[in-house]
Amino acid sequence: MKLTYKNAIILRGALNALEGREKTLDAKGQTQIIVKPFKFSGKTRLKIARNLRACETAFADYDAARVGLVRELAEGGEKVPAEKLAIFNQRHEELLNEDAEVALTPLEEAELNLDDNEISHAALAVLVEYLLASE
Repeated sequence: MKLTYKNAIILRGALNALEGREKTLDAKGQTQIIVKPFKFSGKTRLKIARNLRACETAFADYDAARVGLVRELAEGGEKVPAEKLAIFNQRHEELLNEDAEVALTPLEEAELNLDDNEISHAALAVLVEYLLASE
């Protein structure tokens, strides 16, 4: 599937959100935040991992191009000079809108176990657009 780098990055975030939900625990007067993992079947976890890997590959390609753009405009340095920031911003936006080939494995709505997994609405909105097979 062709996705812009921008959309692959957004999908990567939604897939990372499938790790679990943050929970706050109070134990002996101490507050601790833990991540309570979502419950998915092994098959679903593997599909999520494959999709995440595909997005990570696209992100790595994007990031290499972004670093190259910074170095080009910084003339080998690590920081774009202020006088070239407008050029960087324009070319960076063009980069974000370039297409990447991302091999996605569709998910069925039932695989997300939504009655038990408190997946955020924001993550679900992204998944509906790119990954969830229509029923």
